[in-house]
Amino acid sequence: MSIPALLFEQCVKYITRHIGWVDTLQGVPDIIGERLWKGCVENDSFLHNDADTHRGLMLFVNAYGIEFMESFKCKDPYLLTEYCECLTVMCVTVTHLDISGCQLGNNNDFLRAIVNMKDLKVLNMSRNELSDGGFRLLLARHRMFQEGFQLLQYCDVSQNIFPGLIPYNISNAAVDQMTRCIALALWDVTCGDYKNKMKKMDAVMDIAD
Repeated sequence: MSIPALLFEQCVKYITRHIGWVDTLQGVPDIIGERLWKGCVENDSFLHNDADTHRGLMLFVNAYGIEFMESFKCKDPYLLTEYCECLTVMCVTVTHLDISGCQLGNNNDFLRAIVNMKDLKVLNMSRNELSDGGFRLLLARHRMFQEGFQLLQYCDVSQNIFPGLIPYNISNAAVDQMTRCIALALWDVTCGDYKNKMKKMDAVMDIAD
């Protein structure tokens, strides 16, 4: 690796570790802004409920608006819950969304926001403790107004078990409802007794690119 490349990576690492010190990202090219964002996520810069985290998120929102990210991957339920409003703004134009393992449950506000991601092609919602109620919330606007999910080609809703007094899997009725609402090229709805296993998310993250 060349010296300039090493210097660039060191600068990115330093900035992302101290993102709360940055005054503004306005004027910073999108390609660098995206690298800074990835660095912040990799360095867990947004894991604390403090002023630096909120300010850091707003830096990206204010500088790049809704045309910033093409893909977003989050494994942290705290981030989606505490900063739902910021992230829904930033994710409006994503084509690939991976929120697997975030344990959202059936009532998380982020579920309502997914339908607004009109460019979404790949969606991974596996391991989120969702039952039929969560999917009704996800699809409500689409069912009523036929809005959203027009470009969606792959959806992973596998391993969703709602941890109530009696563990509850997604029902056949919910799967049928999703199938009727959204015409997909690939489904993964493996949960409980369902065995309709499709390709893994890693194999389709560049679908339709």
